[in-house]
Amino acid sequence: MHGEPREVEEQWSAPSYPESPPRKDSSSEEEDYRILDIVCGHGLCGGNQAFLEKNGLVLKPLQSRGRGRREREFYELVWRESSALKKDDETAELDWPRQSWSSSMASVDAGLSPESSKRDSCAVGVEELRKHVPRYYGAYSVGEQDYIQLENLTEHFSKPSLIDIKVGARTWGIGASEKKVCNQLRKFPHQAEVGFRYAGIKVCSLNSIKYDYFAEEGVAQVFSSEEHAYTSLGKEFTKGLSPEDVSTGLEIFFSDGGVFQQKTARVVRDRLCSLRSSLAMQNVYWLFCSSILIIRESDQEEEGWEEKVSVKIIDFAHSLPTVSPAFKDEVPISGTDESSCCSIEAQRWLEVLGNYHWDEPVVDGVDKNFLFGVDRLIHQLETLLV
Repeated sequence: MHGEPREVEEQWSAPSYPESPPRKDSSSEEEDYRILDIVCGHGLCGGNQAFLEKNGLVLKPLQSRGRGRREREFYELVWRESSALKKDDETAELDWPRQSWSSSMASVDAGLSPESSKRDSCAVGVEELRKHVPRYYGAYSVGEQDYIQLENLTEHFSKPSLIDIKVGARTWGIGASEKKVCNQLRKFPHQAEVGFRYAGIKVCSLNSIKYDYFAEEGVAQVFSSEEHAYTSLGKEFTKGLSPEDVSTGLEIFFSDGGVFQQKTARVVRDRLCSLRSSLAMQNVYWLFCSSILIIRESDQEEEGWEEKVSVKIIDFAHSLPTVSPAFKDEVPISGTDESSCCSIEAQRWLEVLGNYHWDEPVVDGVDKNFLFGVDRLIHQLETLLV
């Protein structure tokens, strides 16, 4: 991960940063780490690719083939002009390693410099993104595995229920092969029209849905921990949905004891509208394959539990800067084989976005793909509100 940098057209480096994150002897500190139970299952896989928790922070493993680098660069750009909060709430300068950024990232970084004529639009875009992504605490390594350190979004919840929603008409990354595109299309064939799919749902209230039915269908699993029991619905749940019943996932998530929590759903709706407003003002990134993670409090003994929610964008391994040379190749897609059924299906997201009626004019460069998904998610949630 931190070997010789790959060659790019132009390279940018910051001389004052260390060459690599601090490496820790995982064998001597193993007891300090806890494998996290992530809603979509990544934290349960064990090994080097498991999500870890240490000192109240989430350690997310960096992926291979450039995906981890892209995600780390995203967080470093978004938080570079701010300061991360220490656990004691004191502010401190971020201390992340920064070797050679890709040429596209260097271009974005240059746009943030005080002398740049693009600074206003770039700075506004970055500031708007910062409002809705987890706080970043720099890079970290355990043995040979590299991680990024992020705030634990569930830290202040007693019994968190979570829903991971993959947003956008298109959910494959940069330069995806036809095999990869076909695999993504099979996960939820209606995603281009619906605008989102459920990557995972974890509900702490065992009486909120008809669990026997979902268990019989093989899509629901019940888990128990030291704190509480919860039911998990994974990717198979989404595959069985049609565009007409896609709101079922939201009904499940917002229900306790068979009662749909209207007040909590309205708070989340308002947070999504705020997120949508921010996305409409940023044209720095397109967030392919990113998710919206919604967390709500399920412990009804907690004071103010109905309004205790978190709504954040996560997963930026396929984020694409609009100044990247790859952007014009990916938006719209070019060079696909029109004789391939998969490639024809892969074009549908462009057709959907091209025909979509926007309530307000959309600025050039704005991430229409993610924005469309957020619009559709808000619409589906509002159909459940009375």
